[in-house]
Amino acid sequence: MSDSVTVLDGGLGTELEVAGITKYPGHDELWTARVLLNQPEAMKQLHASFLKYGADVIETGTYQASVDGYMKYAGLSEQKAVSVIQNAAKIAQEAVEEFWVDYQSKIDGSAEQREELVFTDRSKPQIAASIACYGAWLANDSDYDGNYVDSMTTEELQAWHRKHIQILLDAGINLLAIETIPAQKEAEAIVQILPEFPGVKAFLTFSSKSETKTCHQESFAEAVASICKMSSPDQLLAVGLNCTRPQFITPLLRSAQGATGGRPFIVNPKGESSSGVLTEWTKLLPEWLDLGVRYIGGCCHTRPSDIEIIRKTVKSHAK
Repeated sequence: MSDSVTVLDGGLGTELEVAGITKYPGHDELWTARVLLNQPEAMKQLHASFLKYGADVIETGTYQASVDGYMKYAGLSEQKAVSVIQNAAKIAQEAVEEFWVDYQSKIDGSAEQREELVFTDRSKPQIAASIACYGAWLANDSDYDGNYVDSMTTEELQAWHRKHIQILLDAGINLLAIETIPAQKEAEAIVQILPEFPGVKAFLTFSSKSETKTCHQESFAEAVASICKMSSPDQLLAVGLNCTRPQFITPLLRSAQGATGGRPFIVNPKGESSSGVLTEWTKLLPEWLDLGVRYIGGCCHTRPSDIEIIRKTVKSHAK
């Protein structure tokens, strides 16, 4: 396992709420997907902020974006809905390119220009397509219990995810961030279709509300073992947790040690409040790194300045 650590971005949705651009999804079924439709430049500026403060990977703002959601809640045609989702990839691509041109010009520039950079040890950032669980589009918090899988077939789950994966692949993104998966059944359905997309790489993160189980109340360790046995490590790069409270992360990771087939863990926990990770994560992050976390970012309430703290903590731990 490589000792290098990749720093991911933070909470797009909650950061847009801080800026007054959107509200919690209970107030709008499209949540951040509405921003892609009406204020795409705001999403681009947010990507730029996470890049500035140290993200090696940014995610497209497509967690809440789906064809059915845009058709139902915004009255779009299927073709227009696909176009908006693919534009999210373009927005992220433009943000990375603009960041990288500016970064390189300052690295090669004067001492004063270099001082403007938050970090001077950067490689060109990557983009991951945010692929949410099926429950996200339902906009009823079912992404935090996964009970919808009880009335859906594996084939129905696969058809949903296949469509949205293909839309973002057609937009030029070949790294998937499959996230906030509450149920083992849905995770298994997704990894079973990954071989249909040769050359695609993916992370998969479950959500949890306890120290041992997924949100749908399966054993986290057994869920991890199942999907890792079903997939190639050349395609499923890492498995772990997101949108989970920091205090649950260590016991969850410990429970799944040895279940990943040699893959590293990925962790994107919640910030506990609008203050973000700050004190709590700087204390817990070294434990997670020692347990095999090699991809680390944040979920709700994790702000760009928190990504800077995460990156500095990772660097300090490596010494």
